[in-house]
Amino acid sequence: MQRECEKNMLIKVIEPIVYLIIIVNLVIAISYKRKSKKTPVKVVVPIVILGIGLFVCDTIYTHRSFSSVEKAVEAYGDNAEIIRILQGENSTYVIMDNEGTVEGKIFPESSGKWKLPDSIFYGTGREYQDVKINVDMSTIEINGEWYVLVAPNDDNYVIADVKDSVGTEFLEAENNKNEKICYGYMEHKPKDYWISVNGEKISLD
Repeated sequence: MQRECEKNMLIKVIEPIVYLIIIVNLVIAISYKRKSKKTPVKVVVPIVILGIGLFVCDTIYTHRSFSSVEKAVEAYGDNAEIIRILQGENSTYVIMDNEGTVEGKIFPESSGKWKLPDSIFYGTGREYQDVKINVDMSTIEINGEWYVLVAPNDDNYVIADVKDSVGTEFLEAENNKNEKICYGYMEHKPKDYWISVNGEKISLD
C-alpha cells in the first residue's frame, strides 16, 4: 500500500514537469513557424517522444488491475475516504469523500481484480439536481449494471424516504457533514424509471 502511494506521488510530480517541457518546446516551435523558419529537430523530437510517452503511461496507469477495491480507490484519489461500498455482479460502487466532495464511482471488477473508473467503461447516466437534492445514476456499458446515489444539496434538507418504480432496496449512510445519503443497485434500468424522494416523484427515464 505504501509503495502504491509512493508511485502515485512520483507520477504526480513527474507529469507536470513533462507537460511543462512539452509546452516550452511547443512555444519554441510556434515561434520558429511565425518567423517562417524550419523548426529544429531537437525541438520537435521531445514533443513527439514525450507526447507518446504520456499517452502510453496514462493508458497503462488507467487500466491497471488491483487486488482489492480499497487499493483501487487509493490509486484513484490519494485523499479519497471510503464512505460505503456496494458490490454489484461485475463491478463495485464506491461512495467516497474525495477532498470534501461526496461522489460515487464504479470500479469494474473481473476475476477478483478491480480497475480504475474510466470514461470508456461508462454508459450514459442520468442526473437530477435542484436546490434540495442531487440524484446521480451511473452505469457501465460492459454489463449494464446501474447504481443510484441520492444526496442532499441543502444543509437543512433531510432525506427521510427514498423509493423507486422497481422497489430497489436503498441503503443509508452519512456523508462528511453527517447528513443522510441513500444508495441502491439495479441489474438493469427499466423503462419509465422514476424515483421518489420524500414524496417528490422524479422521472429519470
